[in-house]
Amino acid sequence: MCRILTAYLAASRALLTQHLQSHPAPKGNNSAVVDQEREELKRALVDAQESAAIQILIEVCLPTKEDKQVGS
Repeated sequence: MCRILTAYLAASRALLTQHLQSHPAPKGNNSAVVDQEREELKRALVDAQESAAIQILIEVCLPTKEDKQVGS
């Protein structure tokens, strides 16, 4: 399960990078600032996806009511 999740997260990062490269920000006076903001937003999105994945894994690993009853 972890390998599949890692593969999906890597694919998501690659797709996001490809999207940003194929849709560059308009060039202007603040192009360096815009590029920096886009990179920061990309990192924030990747971090949010990874955080959500970790949260899902934690919730999946938590014992259910049935698990607790069997363990008693």
